Amino acid sequence: AAALEGLARAAPGDGGAQADLARCYSQLGRKDDARAAARRAVALPDPASRRSAAILLQGLGAAPEAAAALESLLLASPGDASLGTDAAVAEFLSGRREQAVARLRAIVALHPEYRPARLNLDAALRPDAR
Repeated sequence: AAALEGLARAAPGDGGAQADLARCYSQLGRKDDARAAARRAVALPDPASRRSAAILLQGLGAAPEAAAALESLLLASPGDASLGTDAAVAEFLSGRREQAVARLRAIVALHPEYRPARLNLDAALRPDAR
């Protein structure tokens, strides 16, 4: 962690360094530090780092923040089925089931071959889904 902390301090605008630090902290069980580093990465311009940090935030119990970050990324890539599915999962975990289902239905309609969207839609439509 010390090496990544040094890298992140030396390059605070490097989303990849912040996202890597967030993952490291998460693996070490330092959840608060992981969330803080992921939030820094989400605030930076690199889309790949923002996406990975948003998914990490989701796993750290901050699904509403993840959904907002993924939604902002979708503005630049509205037809990205994978990104849309990630956003739908974050919406679902944020308690916005109807929005998630609508997004997944739209993705499945446009990309019927994209299996993760179909699987997540099936899961979201189960009566016991939460």
